[in-house]
Amino acid sequence: MDFYAPQQEVEAAFYAHTAELTVHNAHLDEVVDKLATSGYRDRDGRVFIHFVTVGDRLDERGRATEILHEISDDDAVWSGGLTGTAQERFDATPEGGVFGYRNKPLTRLTSSEITDLVGGRQFALRLPGDTEECTADEEIEYDAEPSPYRL
Repeated sequence: MDFYAPQQEVEAAFYAHTAELTVHNAHLDEVVDKLATSGYRDRDGRVFIHFVTVGDRLDERGRATEILHEISDDDAVWSGGLTGTAQERFDATPEGGVFGYRNKPLTRLTSSEITDLVGGRQFALRLPGDTEECTADEEIEYDAEPSPYRL
């Protein structure tokens, strides 16, 4: 890898996505532009959306790291990401289709569902266990446990 070569970054005009939104990260006191790329709903109605950050570097495959967030009202709760078998089953499922993981039926969201849920909105970033939005001058604990809903 040539570290001096220009690095490609996520741009809304060129990166495949379903909806654009912003996330307020009070931990860093910043508002960040995000692109929603895909998501799913569990049987309890909880919604999880994959986001990429505008400006993030692309890997050699032209992809950015997708972070999974649970969407609840005006909050985006960091949930990590799909791993191994869950990611494979998710990728193999068409929009609106159902896939199973750990005996749980999960429904892949359609593009229109994602747009309706997050398009043009701003969410407050939360870490698992946060009960309210913190301010930038509060002490931050980065060793938060991943969401119990992470697959």
